[in-house]
Amino acid sequence: MVSLRMATIDDVKTIQELNNGLFEYEMNNEFDKYVKNWPLSDIGKDYFVDLIKNQFVIIAEIDKKVVGYLAGSIYDDATFSYYDGITAEMDNMFIKEEYRRFGIGSKFVNAFLVWAKNKNAKRIFAEQLQKCKVEYFDFYLCHAMNLEYHNLYK
Repeated sequence: MVSLRMATIDDVKTIQELNNGLFEYEMNNEFDKYVKNWPLSDIGKDYFVDLIKNQFVIIAEIDKKVVGYLAGSIYDDATFSYYDGITAEMDNMFIKEEYRRFGIGSKFVNAFLVWAKNKNAKRIFAEQLQKCKVEYFDFYLCHAMNLEYHNLYK
C-alpha cells in the first residue's frame, strides 16, 4: 500500500539520493546536462532543506520504505512579469523504477494540485517537458498537462 506524507528535514539525505538518481537518468538519456553529484553536495542539501521548509516536498512510501518524491514551488509572479497571478511549478520528481506503475506519480500530482490551489496558484508549469523538448509524456497527458501549463481555474 502506497502512502504519501510531507517530507521533513530528516528526509533530506534520502531525497538527495533520489534526486541524484533523477540526474543520472536524465544525463544517461541525454535529456539534459547537469553537474555530476550536485544533489549530493551541500548546495543540493540546502536546496532541498529550503524546499521542505518553505515550499512543497512530498514522499511516497511502501512498507515504510521511501520509494519516490515530488518537489514543487510557488512563484509570486514577479518571476513571470508578463503574468498577473501565482504560478506553481513541479520542480522535480523521481520514483524508483521498480515502483513505477503503482500510481504514485498520479498521487503526487493530485497532492501537488491541491497544495497549489490552496496557495491560490492559477497555473502549473512542468519544466521536465521543456527539458525534453516534447509537448507531453504519457504521464503528463494523463493529467492534462501540456508544454504550456496546467490551468488551475477549473
